[in-house]
Amino acid sequence: MYWVVKVAHHNGNEDILDISDISVNVRALHHEMRVYTELFSELGKFLASKKSLRARFLLNVPDLIFHDKGTRASKVTRCHLVTEDVEETKR
Repeated sequence: MYWVVKVAHHNGNEDILDISDISVNVRALHHEMRVYTELFSELGKFLASKKSLRARFLLNVPDLIFHDKGTRASKVTRCHLVTEDVEETKR
């Protein structure tokens, strides 16, 4: 399986993302996690409930493999997001 792993953590006053070629801070990665866990899951349920069997295949986004966030004093301080690498799996 091919995965894309994104890890962001808050270090003092600056946000750091430990992944090559992508510049994202904790806030942006946390937002991306919420899109996967809330919006895409609800949209997938909606499409799956339709009579047309093809409707569930209308949403073609990378599959969510794993997500995790750490908080301190009600602030998100670190995020981990693992998604499917569609460049390899959905050719």
